[in-house]
Amino acid sequence: MVAVYRLVLLLCSNFVGVFSKNESELITALLANYNTYVRPATESGMPVYVSFDLRLTKLVRLDIKAQEMVINGKVLMKWQDTRLTWSASDYNGTNRLIVPNTLFWTPDIMLHNTASDTSVSGTDVYKAHLRVNNNGTVLWMSPVTLHSSCDINIKWFPFDSQVCALVFGSISMTKEMLDLKFYKQPESVEAFRDKFHYSSGIWSVGELSSQLIFQVYDCCPDPFSLMQFKLKVARLPAYYVLYLVLPCLCLCFMSLCIFFIPPDTGERIGFGITVVLAMSVYLLVISDKLPEKSNQRPLIGVLYIILFFIMSGTLLAVIFTTHLAFKRTKPPRTLRHFFCNRCLKKKRKKEIDAHRFGNEQPGTHMNEKGHENLDRNNDDVIELTLHRRRTFLRSSSNLHREFAFVSPEEEKEIENQDRWKEIAESFDRIFFWIFATLSFVVPIVTTLSYMNG
Repeated sequence: MVAVYRLVLLLCSNFVGVFSKNESELITALLANYNTYVRPATESGMPVYVSFDLRLTKLVRLDIKAQEMVINGKVLMKWQDTRLTWSASDYNGTNRLIVPNTLFWTPDIMLHNTASDTSVSGTDVYKAHLRVNNNGTVLWMSPVTLHSSCDINIKWFPFDSQVCALVFGSISMTKEMLDLKFYKQPESVEAFRDKFHYSSGIWSVGELSSQLIFQVYDCCPDPFSLMQFKLKVARLPAYYVLYLVLPCLCLCFMSLCIFFIPPDTGERIGFGITVVLAMSVYLLVISDKLPEKSNQRPLIGVLYIILFFIMSGTLLAVIFTTHLAFKRTKPPRTLRHFFCNRCLKKKRKKEIDAHRFGNEQPGTHMNEKGHENLDRNNDDVIELTLHRRRTFLRSSSNLHREFAFVSPEEEKEIENQDRWKEIAESFDRIFFWIFATLSFVVPIVTTLSYMNG
């Protein structure tokens, strides 16, 4: 058995040695009169036809701040080089070679709209070896990580969709020298999604298209053959809705609740300042997420600014009403006419109704209307209770004034302050409905104007 193993190993080593020798002789023969700087054109003046394809495997990121898209993929190029033909029978059936990409001619096809900081050549980007067949077909397939520039549209952030293009073509050779064509027919979106092995979690692939274009530059009169791949992606907005949109709506609602805080607590202005500061923090977060573009106004940024000014307006309104609530001068006649007189009329009407109820007999409340009068009598009982409580408070305030030596001037100031508090409460109700209407109507009108625009 040992002798058999040694015989097999000897035959295999001789077999591999023969093939290695044949490949070495073949490469030496191919490079004997080969010039890597000369195009492998079949005839003089004819272009080299290069089949090109890009197969994406993952969208690494789409940085809207830097307006840059980073993807992982594979680049496939195939062309015909008649100088790289041989008979496989002359080299023990060797019909394929795997050689470094610097040995033979390669097309200088690069990404035109690159966002990379360094300028590199084709062999630096595509580092894989060449696969050469004995019929002269050369296949070059290499994994790449591409950084491309992308014009970001931030109008509907975070409910936006972006279209990014990747433009490939020769850097130095025009269409008459190098002509691109499809490696195969463009694949469908479903097939492309099947090849997306890893999902980014932020973007979903919507459409994928490719086309051949011919671009004329100022350097040369002849056009360049370019291949453009367009990738349309839609953002998954759940993250931004959860951490940016919903907290903003809560802050807007909290800013309206400030009008229900009594002025005597002394917490109204502090609460309003806290809400405005919280909104300013979210403004900083939004400005950090979006690129610094002045030709486009994002809807979410405009809405944040509008709500920020509305919250600032509620804070100013609360400062104004709090100032009114602690004034002790006599209110102007106009304010007393529109606010205090109405309050006094309501109070007098309630006192009259309560007094009338007190003079009636208990057995006269039920009439032919039944339950309706019973509800009215219950309201009258509540009003009578409030009337008796006010009478007690008035008598206690008189006792307090007598024992604390409250002067008539101070009592007058206290009465004026009570009137100012009634006026401030009326202004709070008015401001609440004004700012509630603004918080609801202005964002809707702004959104509709963006949709129509």
